[in-house]
Amino acid sequence: MNFSERLLEWYSFNKRPLPFRSTHNAYFIWLSEIILQQTRVEQGLPYYLNFIKVFPKSSLSVVF
Repeated sequence: MNFSERLLEWYSFNKRPLPFRSTHNAYFIWLSEIILQQTRVEQGLPYYLNFIKVFPKSSLSVVF
């Protein structure tokens, strides 16, 4: 087994179930990248969940 296969196997066993991993919504994924860029997941996840509850849609979608 090569390194990449070992790494993928490790990840499939150890990954955490995070809400932005199970969505195809680009807005939610983008928000998770911004919020968690310099933050530990344990600290940033409540902010992410609250933010998507308050702002479920991006007002920027009109621009794009």
